[in-house]
Amino acid sequence: MSVNKLERRVHTMRVTLKSIAAVSGVSIGTVDRVLHNRSGVSEETKAQVQKAAEELGYKSNIIGKALVAQRNPLKVGVIINAKEFNYFAEEVWRGVEAGSEEIESFGVSVIYYPMDTVDEGAQLLLLDKAKRDGVNGLVIKPVNSPAVQAAIDGLVDNKVSVITCTSDIVNSKRLCFVGHDHRHEGRMLGSLLSKVVPPEARIAVITGSMHVLGHRRKTEGFNSAVTEHRPDVKILGVFETNHNTALAVSIVDALEREGGVDALCVQSMDKKGLESICGHFEKEKKPLVCSFGTGAELSGLVMDGLVDFAIEENPYQQGYRAMKLMFDVLFNGYVPPSPFCEVEAHIVIDESYVHH
Repeated sequence: MSVNKLERRVHTMRVTLKSIAAVSGVSIGTVDRVLHNRSGVSEETKAQVQKAAEELGYKSNIIGKALVAQRNPLKVGVIINAKEFNYFAEEVWRGVEAGSEEIESFGVSVIYYPMDTVDEGAQLLLLDKAKRDGVNGLVIKPVNSPAVQAAIDGLVDNKVSVITCTSDIVNSKRLCFVGHDHRHEGRMLGSLLSKVVPPEARIAVITGSMHVLGHRRKTEGFNSAVTEHRPDVKILGVFETNHNTALAVSIVDALEREGGVDALCVQSMDKKGLESICGHFEKEKKPLVCSFGTGAELSGLVMDGLVDFAIEENPYQQGYRAMKLMFDVLFNGYVPPSPFCEVEAHIVIDESYVHH
């Protein structure tokens, strides 16, 4: 890309952040967030800072950095579930690709390593390939295992910046995690379900894989909230499906034959999977069902009465923010102030999708 093209992509700036802060009446940190297009600043403040920067003729060195990067391209590896894995994964990819499109103009090369399965061995092979490819940064949805942790730590020791996305890994040297507060999500669902299930209700948790830290933390949060609020309730168990719909339906069938179930907390199951699980019951005998998912999938399930309430997540933003943050880290030397970059999630019911 030529200098002229780069100049069309960025603001030309010459004075200091301190000068802009003084003119706009905000902190230097706020100016930094605005000029690097980070979140956490109101539109009014953003406009105020941008106006001050324009008036002062502030010029960033981003063009020079971009030209240097084009001569020695930065490589960012992405290890996440393949698009075809489920709708959630497809949305994460959409966010990753949107972020990639924005940063590739600055001499950043993005290398994709899609995962077809949540498997430690398969992920270790991809981590080794990323290492051999010489990536400078890695965005990864990690399998939560000691071997994967060791591989990530090895990359970090070799000056590779690692950001975990949509799920985290314990005790690793990764820079930060971009995603939801999974334990809190689980507790929100557990607390709400506790208010509506009958006395001595029988509840089952259907999850994807406890090797995924996000699934584990949702389950722990859900179970702890239910146990605290409703000690009379019986949690029948946590059943892993590894995203297999037929297995999930067979689990529900077994629960029905062994005394029935009053409520289900279903994780990591796409729209078709939830339809299959709920379709297993006669309408008047369907248990309460709570779940997690994207607005696009949950809206129909909730409006049709298959899912009673859920946590609506934002996979697109998780993928997008992880890529933009990685760019900031590699390109601008940014150090995240917290090891957790939270993407908001919220509870939805049928009225959430009704526009009066």
